Amino acid sequence: MLALTSDPLLILYSPESVAESVNMPESHESEAHLKLVTNIYNHLKASGTDFHLLGIWADGTEKEQAHVPAGSRLHDGHVYLLEPDSKKL
Repeated sequence: MLALTSDPLLILYSPESVAESVNMPESHESEAHLKLVTNIYNHLKASGTDFHLLGIWADGTEKEQAHVPAGSRLHDGHVYLLEPDSKKL
């Protein structure tokens, strides 16, 4: 379990969460990042910061990489910017 604090950059880990992370460290890391970003977002939102979505980046699959032109970000294995009309979920 992670605990949020009044400091948006401080997240406290419980002994149980550390023990759980031994089997699935990537899930623990993902959960920690989500909590950190959520805490920072809520802190900034409460202070009156205005947020606008500037873009969403995606990590393509190997199948998607095979169907795009050579030299593109996706073909080279990098994340790529989704177009506004993208239907990807």
